[in-house]
Amino acid sequence: MKLLLKLKQVPNFARANRKISWPIYAGAPRQWRFDGRSGEFRVGSTIAGKLLEAIVLDFRWIREDRFGRETQYWLDLAFVDKDGRVSILPLKKDSSVNAFEFLSDCFEKDLFPYAFRIYLEPQPMAAEDGGIFYVLQVKGCKPIEQSEFDAILDFQKSDRFQWILAGEVDEP
Repeated sequence: MKLLLKLKQVPNFARANRKISWPIYAGAPRQWRFDGRSGEFRVGSTIAGKLLEAIVLDFRWIREDRFGRETQYWLDLAFVDKDGRVSILPLKKDSSVNAFEFLSDCFEKDLFPYAFRIYLEPQPMAAEDGGIFYVLQVKGCKPIEQSEFDAILDFQKSDRFQWILAGEVDEP
């Protein structure tokens, strides 16, 4: 949910008057999702379109049951989105193979994945039942600016990032 006020309507006492650093991290990552049935990205429950622009900060493969689904492999991407917000995107294994190939390729070529802005886009695939599902494809990438790279290194060194998925609770 976005703040529906225009900034000129906000009284001075409500302003923090601090310099917001890039990337923006509010103590937990912005929650992105990818719907493999419709090929759409969402931020929370809001449809965000069919193209995701991201600078990958980190990633992990994890095998667990989540979101009410059976145990399976997930690729979790931590990234900076086009708004400069530190975000997270959990992807089921079937949807994520192409993105993981890009990341693997970076490592094989001795490149930092977080030195690139990547563009993820859904690609339709035929399902076993005759329907269609979508997988993510890296449609392009370009190097980021030196200042962005330096800011990402500073953020990574700060050790503030946490793998927090909305709706999931760690076992005590």
